[in-house]
Amino acid sequence: MSEHDVNRIMVRQNHSNDYIIRLAREISEPDDFADEFQLLAGVGPNDQIKLQIVSGGGSVNTCHMIIKAMQESEAKIIGWIGPTCASAAGAIALACDEWEVDEMSSLMVHTGSFSPGWGKSQDVVAAATHQDKMVTKFIRMTYTGFLTEAEILQVIDGKEFWFEGDELCERLAKFADYRDKARAEMMANLQQQLSDVQKTVQQLTEAAPDKVEAAPVKPKKPVAKITPKA
Repeated sequence: MSEHDVNRIMVRQNHSNDYIIRLAREISEPDDFADEFQLLAGVGPNDQIKLQIVSGGGSVNTCHMIIKAMQESEAKIIGWIGPTCASAAGAIALACDEWEVDEMSSLMVHTGSFSPGWGKSQDVVAAATHQDKMVTKFIRMTYTGFLTEAEILQVIDGKEFWFEGDELCERLAKFADYRDKARAEMMANLQQQLSDVQKTVQQLTEAAPDKVEAAPVKPKKPVAKITPKA
């Protein structure tokens, strides 16, 4: 092989895809978002999803399922916050990894609305109490770090908050810092737990006897050989 035949170039291919999801409708039943769920589950770590959000909100159940799918997705998710990004849609926006905001972006936060349904008075009261408990839990899970504690209590009490412009950008930046710190603390706790387990295993190993005597093997009975008569 001559000097000119030597291959000095190596090609390394990295495949990635960019996806755009337009979320410009009510957050209705989960089955109405089958395509979105399939995409979020199928993308890889090199892929990127841009989520364009213009919605007045909708079902808390569906919202929670979408957020869970986003958290489990391997792709980076960038949320564009449109002129109307309210209620459940705003919660979905806050679940994105990063955000794009322009001069028309706005985000609304409020408590949930629901109907306890029909039935015996005791059942209606029990259902309403349960729903109120779940909505309060959802508010704290979703908006802690974006809202202050005093604002969260106001939301639980029924107050609406609208954010836009510089205030929205500032709150999103603080929310991103809050999430990063929370994740770092969680990783530190997991590493500490792993270290504690390793120490426990080491202590148990050192405390165990060096040699374990094998139990005596009971000799097998000789098998009689039967020779057929000629």
